[in-house]
Amino acid sequence: MLQEHELCQETAANRWIGRSVERFEDATLLTGRGRFIDDLGMRPGTLHAAILRSPHAHAAIRAIRSEAARRTGLAHAAQMPTRWRR
Repeated sequence: MLQEHELCQETAANRWIGRSVERFEDATLLTGRGRFIDDLGMRPGTLHAAILRSPHAHAAIRAIRSEAARRTGLAHAAQMPTRWRR
């Protein structure tokens, strides 16, 4: 059984438990001066990514037709799950 003095010893794992921690970012965020990733400008030529997930759990994907996206000239690349398999 642990002794009383052993229960009170401060370790790296428990030194923050139950204590207030000073947060430096709060004043900036609460006054509207916070900067977020959406606030940053986009450089010309920056690519965007979109990930499409199936709405059906454990569904078998039989085919993915990306030709239409490629023909628009707006799609830089279309990655298929078969390329990610190990």
